[in-house]
Amino acid sequence: MKVCYFGWYNLKDPRNVVLIEGLRKNGVEVIECHDTSPGLRKFFKLFFKHWKIRNSYDAMVVGFLGQLAMPLAVLVNSPLISFRRSKPIVFDAFLSNYDTNVLSRQRVKKGSPKAIYYWLLDWFSMRLGDVLLFDTQEHINYVSKEFGLKNKSRIKRIFVGWREDVFQPKPKTRTDNEFQVIFHGTFIRSQGIEFILQAAKNLESHSDIKFILIGNGQVGEEMFALAKSLELKNVEFPGFIPLTDIADRVAQADLCLGLFGTAGRIQRVIPTKVFECAAMCRPVITADAPAVRELFDDEDVAFVPPGDPAALTAAILSLKADPDLRERMAENSYRKLVANCSTIGAGRQLKELIQSLIGKKRI
Repeated sequence: MKVCYFGWYNLKDPRNVVLIEGLRKNGVEVIECHDTSPGLRKFFKLFFKHWKIRNSYDAMVVGFLGQLAMPLAVLVNSPLISFRRSKPIVFDAFLSNYDTNVLSRQRVKKGSPKAIYYWLLDWFSMRLGDVLLFDTQEHINYVSKEFGLKNKSRIKRIFVGWREDVFQPKPKTRTDNEFQVIFHGTFIRSQGIEFILQAAKNLESHSDIKFILIGNGQVGEEMFALAKSLELKNVEFPGFIPLTDIADRVAQADLCLGLFGTAGRIQRVIPTKVFECAAMCRPVITADAPAVRELFDDEDVAFVPPGDPAALTAAILSLKADPDLRERMAENSYRKLVANCSTIGAGRQLKELIQSLIGKKRI
């Protein structure tokens, strides 16, 4: 079986890496029709790249982020343009532009022209594929309701997974007495970094506890200012560092942190960082959310209410005092992750889905 992976998707994003490599590990030949040229150039380049391979594949997958690429994918795949029968199209929607930019990151004001544009882009693109992919059932429930997608049977769940070439169990070689609590990710509103900083303030009397917050982003300056106003001496901000260095830092951590914000989106996603930390067999605390519980339970991950620094403080102290519990939870989450979210497993899911579409009419 041959699959055309289409769009201007990020070649290093874990979602795309997992699905492309997963297909290949399951014996699927993946032909990448990919271009990231600025502006309209990528549309024209993709059009002509696809023309050369239009008869060389059995199905198409439009990679994340692909809302704008979907109309082009449908166009180049149409009999009128390709001079052959249309092939099945799987759209890895993965997230909603509207939810991400308007509700979660709050980059755009709700009700503004750009917010309406994001909503319409999601609404339109999600109606074009034969099958849509999202990362959790909660996400599927949300987009079905928000964008009026009545046929939920055409929306499938494939967990995000992780970069297996980077995040894997490594021995902890650190011999100092610090208790290191690590967060890594883009500093955006939904992460709830302010609640981590408030927990750090609550724990400042515990001189052996050190917080390492890796990353930067939209609310970075705001978080640095908050840390300064709280006069925190137990927090380090390394900034953005290479992915391999993040893995090295996580390997030496005593405890890892997920999401703690209060935006609705955290109810719908399993943070990539949770996959990555679990893949390194490190214990994780994250906000309690239905999406995370689709995969993990209380035996695997420590859950706290979102937006609650007092609960986060208590959870950190509880796990710090019980190394056996930390080890047990880390092992539980690792086993569950490998059993349900491996690259080869995700690829098998997608391969079987594509096989079911080949030769059938569009849903």
